[in-house]
Amino acid sequence: MSELPDPPNLSPVAEPAIRVTDLGHRFDQKWVLREITLDIAPGEIVTVLGGSGGGKTTFLRCVGGLLNPTEGDITIMGDSFRRNPDRLRSHTGFVFQYSALFDSMTVEENVLFGIRRQRKLRDKEGKELATQLLADVGLHDVLHRLPSELSGGMRKRVGLARALAIEPQVLLYDEPTSGLDPVTAYTIDRLITETRDRTGATSLVVTHDVGSVARFADRVLFFAQGEVAFWGSASEFQVSEDPQVRAFLEPGRYVPVLESQA
Repeated sequence: MSELPDPPNLSPVAEPAIRVTDLGHRFDQKWVLREITLDIAPGEIVTVLGGSGGGKTTFLRCVGGLLNPTEGDITIMGDSFRRNPDRLRSHTGFVFQYSALFDSMTVEENVLFGIRRQRKLRDKEGKELATQLLADVGLHDVLHRLPSELSGGMRKRVGLARALAIEPQVLLYDEPTSGLDPVTAYTIDRLITETRDRTGATSLVVTHDVGSVARFADRVLFFAQGEVAFWGSASEFQVSEDPQVRAFLEPGRYVPVLESQA
């Protein structure tokens, strides 16, 4: 697959925050990503869409250093995965689909888990940091609670606070609104934008929610069968005539719907 150029009206003027070059990944003999090449500019919010099994979550995990790609390379803020994977990981914060909080730890302990592995924190310093990070994501007076005492939306926010603790330059969100009611999902979407505006972090958001494109996406990366079927602005995505994009946006028109049996 040939390299996909950046849309002319969104070509980054600065060194890309994320550069993906000839990326490919397979599990056993099955390729789930093939020949992915693209640049993402600093501070962009990119929505990563596609059907189940299309490769979007695998792509996110490769960018975050959770998977070692079979082929190609990823560079974040100038650091290459092939040359220095630990340095690359230090640039990224990962917000997991189901928050991935430790049930036996308090909210404070969860928020500080990653940063404590990087440097020592005095108790007072850690408490102040956790309090500020939680305030940044709209949570107060929850330091000593356990994850089981929080709502789904609150757990998502704690997961984001933990990711922010390491001061990442890239934030990766895996289905951040999955399982949430529409009002809470909208609040999380707004938080993604507010976090970018406050920190300047480049954000990749894997989601099934097409509405997120209109709410916060600068650009859209759409995967189909492990390849990039669309890479462009959010407005261009909405009017794309690519049949795979149209099938995703308008499944009722492009995929037969079985009528229920009487």
